Amino acid sequence: MDEQQKNKFLKMCSDIGLSEKDLQNRLQENKNLQETYILWAEYNKQANELAKTHQWDSFRYIRKKMHEFLEFEGKDLPALIMLFQVIHLDLNGPHNIMTGKDGKPDLSLEIPFDLRFSSIATPLVKDVINLNDKLNLSLVELQEIYLDKIVKMKIQPLDVSETWERLENELKALM
Repeated sequence: MDEQQKNKFLKMCSDIGLSEKDLQNRLQENKNLQETYILWAEYNKQANELAKTHQWDSFRYIRKKMHEFLEFEGKDLPALIMLFQVIHLDLNGPHNIMTGKDGKPDLSLEIPFDLRFSSIATPLVKDVINLNDKLNLSLVELQEIYLDKIVKMKIQPLDVSETWERLENELKALM
């Protein structure tokens, strides 16, 4: 990595609470690992913890960071799929669930997805368009990927075809 890429990588680490010192310590402990593997493992660890505790808005944030990392790595199709996951989450209105006194999520207090929080941010749609400029896919191919790769969780109010329709309308308006 050149200096600019290294700084961007360290910013990605910092964004999720992984300091440069922590990164170096992990590299010392596991000499066979690359820096990028350590960051990806940390993303997955945090995403799993957030899903277990129904912190869906924070989970969405980590997924967005994973999209940025994949794009940084030049992995355009996986970056697009991760971005589709973020958009699907956004359109279902992710919500962080409050925890009870025992520290466990209290699903009786709130619902994990609430359509009052449903949105699709124009910058995300523009990110889809920018990635698609590199991939050169048709709208039909984008739809096939979206419908094939995005999985609806039982607790989400909208299914994948419904969120695709909303994304498709936004794409058509901006393309």
